[in-house]
Amino acid sequence: MASKAVFSTTPPTNPEVKKALDAKDLPGAIKLIGKEGAFKGTVAKVYAPKSNSIVILNFDADYKKAITAVLRNKDFSRFPNLESLNGKRILVKGKFEDFRGAPEIVLTDAGQIKIIK
Repeated sequence: MASKAVFSTTPPTNPEVKKALDAKDLPGAIKLIGKEGAFKGTVAKVYAPKSNSIVILNFDADYKKAITAVLRNKDFSRFPNLESLNGKRILVKGKFEDFRGAPEIVLTDAGQIKIIK
């Protein structure tokens, strides 16, 4: 169940946005695994498998070409509707983690996402 909260926004001129990695900078993200950081990109797809155990934000039609942001079932209630992010340019902050050789940020708080406006 999604929370009633909404995602906050940030201007593209924000220094956080300017220094964030591009979502397609996989080599840069791999160097940040284990560290806090941020990336920006346009959400290409909000993927939720039938198991309803996870939601994945993909930033390229081919998810293997970009960093992903992942939300686990236990944290669903802390977030507004993630589908509302489809097609939007966003900033994602958090700790870069390795998932089978691919960089991702695990989302645990709605404050980790800002819509770039």
